[in-house]
Amino acid sequence: MLTQAWSFLVTRNQSIDYKTVVAPDFISQAKIRSLLIKASEDDSSEEGKVLIRSIQGSEVGDLTIVFRVAKAKRRYIEESGNDDILKDPFGREIDVIDGLVFREKSDKVFDKIRQIHLNQARKELKEQYSKFWNEDKISDSHAMDLREDVSSPIIQLEELKPFLITTNSQLSEIVPNRKSARNKVRLFPVIVIAIAIILLLGFSGYIIGTSLKLTELQNCRYVTQVEYINFENKNKDASKPLQKLLDKHPKAWIFLEGNLNVKLSNNQIFEPATKTNKQPNSSERQPTITQDDGKLYMKHHPINTAIALLRDQTVTNSKLEATIVETQQQDASSRCITPEASRS
Repeated sequence: MLTQAWSFLVTRNQSIDYKTVVAPDFISQAKIRSLLIKASEDDSSEEGKVLIRSIQGSEVGDLTIVFRVAKAKRRYIEESGNDDILKDPFGREIDVIDGLVFREKSDKVFDKIRQIHLNQARKELKEQYSKFWNEDKISDSHAMDLREDVSSPIIQLEELKPFLITTNSQLSEIVPNRKSARNKVRLFPVIVIAIAIILLLGFSGYIIGTSLKLTELQNCRYVTQVEYINFENKNKDASKPLQKLLDKHPKAWIFLEGNLNVKLSNNQIFEPATKTNKQPNSSERQPTITQDDGKLYMKHHPINTAIALLRDQTVTNSKLEATIVETQQQDASSRCITPEASRS
């Protein structure tokens, strides 16, 4: 027996941005699934390469991950699928980042991983990816024994710098955090961009004073969680479930993502919430809301503006993902800016 390993998968589907779709059970129990998103992030990764990285200082001890990046193919989600590349609602190609997690140091793993082990992991992950693609379901993986097989070639691994855990590296839930070709973005720039857009729209609830200092933000810990908002045919005012979520988290930034089947009243047309000179496939993430074929497509859209747009509108059998960002003080001298604080 070589060792024990757990499979993991990071990707997205048509309505939910990049997240840890499959995580080892012990990581899921510790509520640090987002750790695998951040640790598998690498701008230089190319399709076909197999990467290895050690993770040091996590809540569950030191880990090693072995992973690769590939374009998502239709055969990953369908038994009779072909090699057509899956795309998000904006026409951008979707990546899958899949691999193995080891509860030991990288020097114990290096030069032992064979092709058969990665194939075993990808085969195990196919069913979970299909469930996520069709039903938005995330899963846990369990320990499996990787046995040595001399008939399978040893893989040449490219070692990345160790991933060191800091206070803000290990968040409790997901963080939209894919860059470049995978549309990866960091949480802090997303918040800054969202605040800038809201300022232009004139929503006083999100106005931040020009005296806000970067050092104040660095003393804050941003904790992100996700909730899902379900709409049914009986919802005659689609703003009500959104308002209920906002009342539940009055001191948080809340951003919405997904698409809605909307019965528009009086042939109403929703104009895009933002205008930009960026190309449609730009990796820069901005809040948007667009309309196409009776559907509204939201991407990182502030909940306040969505409430105003959906008031008295009927939404049928739809679901939105709400990313809820709250701040926590790390020391007594810090002052964390929240939507409520920004109004004072």
